[in-house]
Amino acid sequence: SSLSIAGNVSIAAWVYFDDFNNGLAHVAGKYSSGSKGYVIEKSANENKLSFWVGDGSDDIEVRTGTLSATTWYHVVGTNDGTNSKIYVNGALANTVSQGSPAASTDNFKIGMNPINLGSERYWKGDIDEVAVWNDALTAAEISTLYNSGSGIDAGTNGGGYRSKDELVAYWKFNEGSGTSLLDQTSNDNDGTISGATYASRTNTVNYSSGDGTNTLTFNYTVADGHDNSDLDYSSTSALTLNGGAIVDPAGNASTLT
Repeated sequence: SSLSIAGNVSIAAWVYFDDFNNGLAHVAGKYSSGSKGYVIEKSANENKLSFWVGDGSDDIEVRTGTLSATTWYHVVGTNDGTNSKIYVNGALANTVSQGSPAASTDNFKIGMNPINLGSERYWKGDIDEVAVWNDALTAAEISTLYNSGSGIDAGTNGGGYRSKDELVAYWKFNEGSGTSLLDQTSNDNDGTISGATYASRTNTVNYSSGDGTNTLTFNYTVADGHDNSDLDYSSTSALTLNGGAIVDPAGNASTLT
């Protein structure tokens, strides 16, 4: 299988936690006993994600910083045979030393660990746009894929992204119904959906910068079907201030209606 990678590898996904209660909830990856493979999953007892690589002799993880529930993140793990790196929202979060993954013979799974089938390994939340490359993406490519929260199609080169030809699997989750998940590459790594349902991407506008100025910047991910240039918000919870508040010159907090 094209997903049994023994060499440079990158794996990416958009993820959303409903909560952090599951100890080692699995995002996506391919792993076999004997320290073989690569996965992204929740870090044990922490509100973080880990990118694990098993090189045939040991398993080494690299972790993100602390993440928040009910928030979409773009997470990417890369390994170039020397270092494993993990990126969050286009920025490098951490690096550790680790060799290339040994090829796994177990199935690639999304939302459920490939070999540990306990319910504590199930993902509680949403997963979207999972992609795997037989290449270590560069920081510039990962920043381009994130695209300030809007994302781009990993099947098309553009901007700083140049690894379309190294893409070995790409699931966009656009089917909307049924039990088949189609691989968008020519490798035919189609999947079967079991125990999960389709949902619309949670649409929130996240505060980014501009505190103390007259201009505030928010990041918004345009979802499928949002083709109107004048997008209204669906509820007062759609504007995420990340602990801040919009105030008038007198310091009074604004109220969304």
